[in-house]
Amino acid sequence: MNLSNLKTFIEIVESGGFSSAARALGLSQPAVSLQVKALEREFGASLLERRGKNIELTEAGRVLYRQALSVVEQARQLEEAMEQSTAEVRGSLRAAASTIPGEYILPSLLGPFKAEYPFVQVVLEVADSATVARKTAGGETDIGFVGALPEDPQLESHTLCADRLLLIIPPGHPLGGQKRVAPANLAAADFVLREEGSGTRRTMLAALAAMGLALADLNVVVELGSTNAVVNAVASGAGISLVSTWALDFARQTGSVSAMRIPGEDFTRNFYYITRRKPLSRQVKAFVDWLEKNRPSLKETT
Repeated sequence: MNLSNLKTFIEIVESGGFSSAARALGLSQPAVSLQVKALEREFGASLLERRGKNIELTEAGRVLYRQALSVVEQARQLEEAMEQSTAEVRGSLRAAASTIPGEYILPSLLGPFKAEYPFVQVVLEVADSATVARKTAGGETDIGFVGALPEDPQLESHTLCADRLLLIIPPGHPLGGQKRVAPANLAAADFVLREEGSGTRRTMLAALAAMGLALADLNVVVELGSTNAVVNAVASGAGISLVSTWALDFARQTGSVSAMRIPGEDFTRNFYYITRRKPLSRQVKAFVDWLEKNRPSLKETT
């Protein structure tokens, strides 16, 4: 019995179709179809029926799905038990992070972690917070790092470190000479915004709402997919924005932007690491324990 074929079959059932399963598994749709046909030949029964754009399990398919879940889980437990029987923690660790943790915080942590756990291979993907939460909940990644708490009940969240959003302006901008930034100042300025799904965007809009400003009140001139792109756009004179203090060291050192707090307003947030509410593999648990030991040293710059 081919375990890979069973995993593909489970993904088809749970994602609702061949094309969605192919995307989730990183396979072509013909390859997914071939794996199902192999199972049908092996068991001598039809497993799936097409009903328009949807698929339905046959009776044999329902039996296989229930048993496949058990077989795949037992295989996972066996793999974990074998890993734990070795002296060294080893294996792959799939991580996904939103822009600030992925580009500015985690890279500085991976070196020390690898020095302590040299046989763990870490693969890090950077995406927006919504995508990171979805991939973590779906099992496409082992651990996620986000700037906004996900609402998915399948996920557990733990604080990683604090962050503060600072107002950034280009050299010579009129706001640079002001001691206090009023809501009217922000509404009158051209604004550079992060894309939909960004934790930074969500935190920024919530803080602006507390000041009485809605998204419709802002003169948004461009929306960009990364914090670095936002900083560069502001430096070029495109407008102003609010970005994480973690991302501003180089820009402030070179003088390409000026950064300032908005007194009296709460533009603070936390970054979180998230995992599924399931037993963690040995290497993921080692990473989580290591994070808990080392996260107190993570301090935002001011």
